[in-house]
Amino acid sequence: MHADYWQKCWDNNQAGFHLRCTNPNLPKYWSLPALERGDTVFVPLCGKTVDLLWFVEQGFQVIAVELIETAVLEFFHENNLSYSRQPKGEFIEFNSGDIRILCGDFFKLSASDLENCKGFYDRAALVSWQNEGRLKYAAHLANILPTGCRGLMLVVDYEQAQMQGPPFAVSSLEMLSLFEDTCEVTQVGQRDILCYEPSFRARGVTRMEEHIYQVMKKTDKPL
Repeated sequence: MHADYWQKCWDNNQAGFHLRCTNPNLPKYWSLPALERGDTVFVPLCGKTVDLLWFVEQGFQVIAVELIETAVLEFFHENNLSYSRQPKGEFIEFNSGDIRILCGDFFKLSASDLENCKGFYDRAALVSWQNEGRLKYAAHLANILPTGCRGLMLVVDYEQAQMQGPPFAVSSLEMLSLFEDTCEVTQVGQRDILCYEPSFRARGVTRMEEHIYQVMKKTDKPL
């Protein structure tokens, strides 16, 4: 999706993908990557998710990236966090101590930006892309994560013909095809979420599952 699409969503308060509480999969599955307190976790396309606060509560440092500045400002304002704002290369960096958010284009990130990251968490990034965009996202993510970096990826799977995303459907087979050359991918959870998504049911979706994967970067070989 183009930047103007997401800007319109935030300007019109149409961020239906935003959860007001911590994603329940985090406390349930995050212990699997076996990271330590003080390690840095990367969160791509973070929006204004309060999951960032959960990571800080667990003792992690957070570096995130978000394209739309409106979302970044809302995150700090709604959570009563003070911050500094300054240019950093291709980005504007918002710094609040344990949380740093780079506002700008995800594809401008380099491996040096994430060289200290030990973990990552993708709840809404992969599913925001389709077709060539998804391939490009997966390839760039694999290229900039350090070897050994591990974390969780959450995706949804449904009949794509029943609804135009985002979120876009990602099947188990596609998940493996996107990352099997560069990462170890293990599905660790699955749940039926259609009952929690009345707006999707209203749009004709008859099946929607959330799949949770543990992913570890195993090589620097590009996709």
